[in-house]
Amino acid sequence: MSEKRYLGWGDVESCVRKLVEKIKASETEYDCILGLANGGLVPTCLIAKALDIKKVLTVSIKAYNDETAHDIQFLTSINHKDLKGVRNLLIVDDLVDRGETLFEVEKILGYYNYSHKIVCKFDSAVLYTKLGHSTDSPYPRVLPTYTAETTTPDIWLVFPWELNIKDD
Repeated sequence: MSEKRYLGWGDVESCVRKLVEKIKASETEYDCILGLANGGLVPTCLIAKALDIKKVLTVSIKAYNDETAHDIQFLTSINHKDLKGVRNLLIVDDLVDRGETLFEVEKILGYYNYSHKIVCKFDSAVLYTKLGHSTDSPYPRVLPTYTAETTTPDIWLVFPWELNIKDD
């Protein structure tokens, strides 16, 4: 089992501030944001609010069972009709580990651009990107456009929204 690092809300807020600064510095104006559920939903809300992005879409994807990676499963899909008129789309997730989730989402968006004649440029933003050399974790398949912080693949990040809250 990997070493666990428990993140607090202050860590999340700090990463979101860094991402917002980087996005603003790029001078790209995003008119839509796509949050990847479940991990990307909280950062999506915070970034959308900070950048005043009104159109917010979500897609639900599953890539892990607890700490075990598996093939990507789309639990809900991206509807190409929702992208009509979108010029610049920002995909948001909590982290890039293997890069498989982001790869699959970008593949679908590229397909929609081609098959449905949607002219939508898309970039991605994540709180953390896992980089480094590990026998268990190769370099991510896809790297995000914006990342707030990098960490090693050997650390399992536990976000505040992943903690189990149980009634006593």
